[in-house]
Amino acid sequence: MKYKRKTLIRALLIAGIFSISSVSVLAQREERVRRVEEKGFPELRHGMPHMGPRMGERFDNLPHGVYRSLDMHYFHHRGIWYENCGGMFCVTQPAFGTFLPMLTAAYAVIIFEGQTYYYSNGLYYQAMDGGFVIVQPPKGIESVQPSQFIGN
Repeated sequence: MKYKRKTLIRALLIAGIFSISSVSVLAQREERVRRVEEKGFPELRHGMPHMGPRMGERFDNLPHGVYRSLDMHYFHHRGIWYENCGGMFCVTQPAFGTFLPMLTAAYAVIIFEGQTYYYSNGLYYQAMDGGFVIVQPPKGIESVQPSQFIGN
């Protein structure tokens, strides 16, 4: 009798943890939507706003702690990609195939047609040895809800 009771308590605890984690994902999405509506971000895809400066904005200097792409053409910092443009640094969208050793602090995990994609600031990534690579999004992925949100 004692054994069955302990097993039942464990099963209930595990079920509670799973229900809390799904509520947490929904709560995170609702919070992102609320912040987007309050701040007026221009894009909301997969429940995530585009954060940071707009495409084409120019800066005299790069932020501290940028990652320089392996081809030495792009610079990445907190989900924003830059490239050198006439002595300044412009916000840009890097080429498909550009490698990043680790994702930014905020991204969505999307399972689509049996493949796992990571979405952040308008770009889709897929995992590969030692990091992530920017990939062209497959048709129809825009309508898929993420299975998980990571970060802010």
